[in-house]
Amino acid sequence: MFQVVGTNPVGREARLIEAVDYLEKEKNFKLVLKLLSIGNELEFPETYFRSGRVLQYAKEHEKAFSMFLRAARLGHPDAQHQLSIMYANGTGVQRDTRQSIHWLRQASDGGNKYARAKLKALQ
Repeated sequence: MFQVVGTNPVGREARLIEAVDYLEKEKNFKLVLKLLSIGNELEFPETYFRSGRVLQYAKEHEKAFSMFLRAARLGHPDAQHQLSIMYANGTGVQRDTRQSIHWLRQASDGGNKYARAKLKALQ
């Protein structure tokens, strides 16, 4: 079993994500979900984002939106970009162009290249 120990939260998050990546390759999805849950309890942005992706794949869009929002508020640029898309399309949330643009800007400022390109195209 993998241990997520230490006092540096960034290091702990990286080790947890490394374990998630390994288990995904091994197709041990039950343990992947358990590790993501642990990461979410620790408020790790990447685990919120990945949980959102899993929920989105399962067509649970409202729950996915909630996970992406948590990650986005913690500064995760890919989650911010995903929120922009969900607000633009009204997927899992009421369609809101203003919120879509807000999150698109946040994602762009955070370094998401797709958000940056989309903003450039909109100007």
